Amino acid sequence: MCNSSNIEHIVGDHFSKIRGIAHNVPQTICHDCGEVFLGPDSLEVIRLYENQMKEAS
Repeated sequence: MCNSSNIEHIVGDHFSKIRGIAHNVPQTICHDCGEVFLGPDSLEVIRLYENQMKEAS
């Protein structure tokens, strides 16, 4: 968003702000502004986990 080229593609823990749960997913981080971007692969991992949690309840 800040148009920085100081970004890094990693696989690491992303903490859900809603549930406070960490998901180990691919993400892109801007080292200038701190923005974290999640792609479709990351969101699919989070959705699968959320569905498993619903089924276990």
